[in-house]
Amino acid sequence: MVNQEKISSDSKKATKPIILLVEDEEMLRDHISFYLSNEYEVMVASTGSDALEKLKQNPVDVILLDIYLPDILGTELIPLFKQIRPKTEIIVITAYKEIHLATDSIQYGAADFLTKPFQKMDLLVALSKIIQKKEIATSIDSIQFTDSKYSYEKSLKEFKELIIKRKETQTKITMQDIYEYFPDLKSTHFVGTTEIPFALLENKEEKFILSLFKSTKTKPTE
Repeated sequence: MVNQEKISSDSKKATKPIILLVEDEEMLRDHISFYLSNEYEVMVASTGSDALEKLKQNPVDVILLDIYLPDILGTELIPLFKQIRPKTEIIVITAYKEIHLATDSIQYGAADFLTKPFQKMDLLVALSKIIQKKEIATSIDSIQFTDSKYSYEKSLKEFKELIIKRKETQTKITMQDIYEYFPDLKSTHFVGTTEIPFALLENKEEKFILSLFKSTKTKPTE
């Protein structure tokens, strides 16, 4: 069993997904922690207040949440968890006779639920599905960020080439030229015919463009 008060900065670099197990029954808590410890970093909490404090201090991939805790109902904790860590997923654990609370928990934001007693494999499968889903979502976000960054850098490179050509031909640069390369800047207060002096652009192209983005309170995108 891995019982941690706080994940250290070195632990954050670990490749194992991090699980927060919120369960007041000590025997069950120890049992679940033990058979998850090979594949996951496991933190434990026996009360809702303890769980909230640990979640504030540590990034967590999945929370295993018992529906009944000494100080609060699990369904009341779910929105609080989501406020602290919106991307943390939650699996609710409940008795079969309380299945209505488990289904309610899905409406509050839980990703899945398990009914007691459950098999080890049931829990491992449920966790695996959620972790895989999170990894796919992270990969998509990374790809979108890379694409966006590439588009900005590509636009900046082409804009620099335009400046060189325009300077050679003594043709002015206008805001409309900038809008063609950076469409997001159309929200600036400059009209398209506004001329941009070469002195503001030569060897300072990116600084100038970023200052425009800052004035619109947006970030460079595709």
